[in-house]
Amino acid sequence: GCSEFVIYSHFLSKENLIAKTNAYVLRKYIEYAEKAVASSHNVLETFLYLLNEAVNMPRVTDFIVNYSHIFPRAKLLADYDGYKANMNVLCGVFAKAYPFGNENSELIRFLLMTHFMREMAVDAKLIIHHEIKDTPEIRMLMAKNAIFDLSEYAGKYKTKRKARLNWTL
Repeated sequence: GCSEFVIYSHFLSKENLIAKTNAYVLRKYIEYAEKAVASSHNVLETFLYLLNEAVNMPRVTDFIVNYSHIFPRAKLLADYDGYKANMNVLCGVFAKAYPFGNENSELIRFLLMTHFMREMAVDAKLIIHHEIKDTPEIRMLMAKNAIFDLSEYAGKYKTKRKARLNWTL
């Protein structure tokens, strides 16, 4: 075990602890994404690979849902720039294989990747906590829904770029 004092003496604040954990989790996710892209034939297989990894790591998935930047917040946290930099690395991983990673706008790629991660994390959490039945058919439905959403959002981001810029920045 480890006392709160030891944790706070090392990280200095809860915000710093969350920021460091967030950066570590995202770096691990980038590793999983690289494996998923390399071993998959399409974005559907990639989503299913990453969903499986997320289900197999319930504490990490709960952290992502509760503390990550994948959900919009009223106030940007101190580590947001680091998060955005890691997300852009993740976009680069996906750009090697999938169209939404090749968007001309860095902002659009960032928004699409955040949406992709949000869908995957929430779907995994539903499975982990037995809020929905875990079957291959349900997982495929989740993947198809996420991919459809990406294609729909990609079109909306292109046509409503100014409105989205105001929401994001």
